[in-house]
Amino acid sequence: MANKGSYLKTNEFLAVGDYLVSESGLFFVLMQTDGNLCVYRGTPEDIRGFAVWCSMGKSLEKGQYFAVMQEDGNFLSVL
Repeated sequence: MANKGSYLKTNEFLAVGDYLVSESGLFFVLMQTDGNLCVYRGTPEDIRGFAVWCSMGKSLEKGQYFAVMQEDGNFLSVL
């Protein structure tokens, strides 16, 4: 997994395994191999934290998914 900091700039993205950590360190968002973009309470080192929110809530086939911060301000998860 790769830590991408606490925010993404325009046209930056999260690939599978990449994550962002909140400034407080209490939450992180992870681009998962099953296509879900999930927010967890806890740390990436302790993935036993519970999911607060997931983009789909169901698993897809493992693939090369990503989420990108677009120029128009939308954060898009691409399947």
